[in-house]
Amino acid sequence: MEQRKFWSSVMCSCGVACGLLVFPLASQGQAPGSAAQEWLRQQERERVLREQQESTPDVRVPMPAMPAPDLLPKDE
Repeated sequence: MEQRKFWSSVMCSCGVACGLLVFPLASQGQAPGSAAQEWLRQQERERVLREQQESTPDVRVPMPAMPAPDLLPKDE
């Protein structure tokens, strides 16, 4: 019985390993237009990144200068 469990787990492990090896090979056969689509996606990613990294003017309203608070009362 233990030998049957052992071989069952070995076969299951082999099946998983084969599946992991075959899956990348199956994804290699992409459609001819997918290379162009991937190139367009890459161009779009680069455009968005450039827009994010462009310097933009600082349009925040400056805070008015506040006097330093008195830490100790004047009579001490």
